[in-house]
Amino acid sequence: MSDQKIKVSIDVIGKPTIEAFGFTGGSCKTATQPIIDALSHRGETLSEVEKPELHMSEDMSSEMHMGN
Repeated sequence: MSDQKIKVSIDVIGKPTIEAFGFTGGSCKTATQPIIDALSHRGETLSEVEKPELHMSEDMSSEMHMGN
């Protein structure tokens, strides 16, 4: 299992970016949803960019990290 991290950045005009690392499948959406909800509460319009990891299972991710 890899380290799971969420990075929140806000640019100079106040646009937020949320990026999840170390998650596979839909677990990234579950982990970032509270942050998205909080930012949406402020009236922010957020778009979503899916990473390839979204479509990977935990087993596939472990094999990639182990070099198999």
